[in-house]
Amino acid sequence: MNEQWIPWKPITHFKDHYGIAQILYDKPKLTIVLYPWEKNIQEVTIIFSAGVISYSFADDVYALEMPHYQRYSKEFLSSSNFFKILNSSYIQNLSEQFQTSENFESYMHFVIGSVDGNIDIISSMEPVIIETDISANDRSQE
Repeated sequence: MNEQWIPWKPITHFKDHYGIAQILYDKPKLTIVLYPWEKNIQEVTIIFSAGVISYSFADDVYALEMPHYQRYSKEFLSSSNFFKILNSSYIQNLSEQFQTSENFESYMHFVIGSVDGNIDIISSMEPVIIETDISANDRSQE
């Protein structure tokens, strides 16, 4: 089975251009805060409340050298910040490394890409998405 990268739109009106503001892992919770590249777009917080067995961050230069990023064109990878990976080689590698009876078929592979780098997340649960109106925050600080 070949690995397939599918653009992921957890919210239909998601804009595709975000940077990574913060990554916080407080076991078992992984929180990722993204800032928008454009004005008047909401900040996005992605929360995996449980189920994360692995995550990794690679800066953009390093990530593009990794084999699973080289299967797709730069145009395709830059078309979205959010991907779900089907038939993930990352999950396959983890299942071989752990050598346990755990069923890795129930895990999902998510990739969040930005100008700052790429985050690969392996989780048994979909994340919760929270949007924050940045302009409201900016006004409250004046």
